[in-house]
Amino acid sequence: MTLMMRAWLLSLTAASAVACGDNTFPEGMPLQPASDLTIVAHEDDDLLFMQPDLYDAVQRRTGVTNVYVTAGNGHHGLGGSEKRYAGLMAAYSALAGVDGNDWSCGWIEIAGHAAEHCRLVTAQISLVFLGYPDGDKEGMADNSLLHLWEAKVTTVSTISRVLTTYDQRGLIATLTEIIDTTAPATLRTLEVASTHGRDHSDHMIAGALAVLATAASSQNPELISYRGYNTASEPANNTSALFHRSAGILAYYEACARGCAPCGQPCMIEGTAHDSWLARRYAIGMRRAVSGQLRLGDSCVTATGAEGNAAIGDCLAAPTWELDAHGALRSSTGL
Repeated sequence: MTLMMRAWLLSLTAASAVACGDNTFPEGMPLQPASDLTIVAHEDDDLLFMQPDLYDAVQRRTGVTNVYVTAGNGHHGLGGSEKRYAGLMAAYSALAGVDGNDWSCGWIEIAGHAAEHCRLVTAQISLVFLGYPDGDKEGMADNSLLHLWEAKVTTVSTISRVLTTYDQRGLIATLTEIIDTTAPATLRTLEVASTHGRDHSDHMIAGALAVLATAASSQNPELISYRGYNTASEPANNTSALFHRSAGILAYYEACARGCAPCGQPCMIEGTAHDSWLARRYAIGMRRAVSGQLRLGDSCVTATGAEGNAAIGDCLAAPTWELDAHGALRSSTGL
């Protein structure tokens, strides 16, 4: 089966199910442990902003699971989303150097929510599609992640063949279960600081969701945040070789998603708007543990009072504080 046929076959399956009175969709493989977990908003965020890191992770063959929070539907509905899903499978098949027809897709339940899971066993790659509606760049779509975050909407139905409904807690719980199940050493996500200029609202909410889910999980992965649209104003820092390698993989995605070549073959994308992002990688690592004095200007926190109030004084007499990997803050004086 070619990737180009996948969306057509899904449509045929859905039509047959309705005609026969059977709404059963194929069951997906269960999620597996993976050393690398990625949580992004859209189906090309990982290919545009997280290279060459994900390329290297796939080559290690220690397990890569990518979670796409939104359907990336834009104004094209489910059909547009499924073209993007097919594009991802074509891109990751090419990246891993394996047959693009080896993907197995089906539906799984995560924290009480239906999600589509596509698995490439030969390369230990999983793509998980939650199907939340795309929010538009400024989050102005009625059911955007931004509006859910601001409580302008409370529950939202997915853009998918198996409908499910999310609220804030449900989204966080779903991502938390994925983190617990995959037990990653490294978790990659998008913007978490909101201090680097304009970016897509879905990017920033997806990053926030990843942080909250990590805090709620039983795991302690290394968290890496990647900047998005605003990197275009920064100096290019990917080498020419890395740029062309990343562009070559993205070309497979674009063929399926945009129709610039038959799905499963690459198309020419260099010289397009994607160039500025592919030429740049701006990642921010999170310190899992840190120690030092707590400073306020030229003074330091010297002690805490009975009610937890901080005393400020001379740094020469101030203790050293340690924030451990579990989030506990302790001082060298035992406070």
